[in-house]
Amino acid sequence: MQFTKKRIRRLSIAVAAVLLLFAVPLFAHRPWTYSARRAIDVNSGDVLDRVVVCGMRISEDIHPSAFSEELRRLKIDVSQKRRWMQVDAVVLRGRPISYRYGGTIDKCNLLIKLFDTCQIPDTQRPAILVEALIILQNGDLKQMDGLLDRLGDRIPWGGDPVEGQPSQAD
Repeated sequence: MQFTKKRIRRLSIAVAAVLLLFAVPLFAHRPWTYSARRAIDVNSGDVLDRVVVCGMRISEDIHPSAFSEELRRLKIDVSQKRRWMQVDAVVLRGRPISYRYGGTIDKCNLLIKLFDTCQIPDTQRPAILVEALIILQNGDLKQMDGLLDRLGDRIPWGGDPVEGQPSQAD
């Protein structure tokens, strides 16, 4: 194999391009170089995890949350149309970015944990889940906090009272 000027020039351009692709994410602080993004489908509660490197989608994984699994278990009718709302993103060498729906996945999963903690029967769960789904779709996430607070008030506190928790005498 003979190295002509033309081949050497092509090889050097290819090597420079590869080095540039590896070097840019190490020194750049822009989200397009590397980001791991998370979104929630407000119609079903499913979660989307996406990784983007140099503007190209590397991976995309859609998986159910505890909230969406409970919706399916109770056979609550949800829209098949996906409506993704960005929850958060982590960029290379940067701080995590939180969006308007930040923390929503955790709140939805907390709702399911409260169901179990408060021992809410399956007959009462659908009405609460539908209310939570409507809150997600409308985007008024303060109402989700109110819903969680109402369920949290049902937790049976036992044992010694802890500061901030109601005692049996209250």
